[in-house]
Amino acid sequence: AIPLGLIVNELVTNAYKHAFGDRKEGIINVRFRQSGNNYILVVRDDGVGNQGRPFETKKSLGTVLIHDLTRKLKGEISIATENGVTTELIFPIKTRG
Repeated sequence: AIPLGLIVNELVTNAYKHAFGDRKEGIINVRFRQSGNNYILVVRDDGVGNQGRPFETKKSLGTVLIHDLTRKLKGEISIATENGVTTELIFPIKTRG
């Protein structure tokens, strides 16, 4: 739960700080659901996006943290940067035992 919480915190903080520019309002949507044997986390904003350029090339501490924590969860991450930013993280459900 801790890595997931850190990822959500980083994504929401980034959206709050960078997505909206001079706008006074914006939407940040966080969804978490189960699909089969996976969990899916989607964090989306309706901000300025990155005009389709990938964020994966950025080497900021936050980006590195998100990718490292995703690997720790044995997950996959995808980032879409048009019409805001949508980050989707898919990771397997851990079974006890």
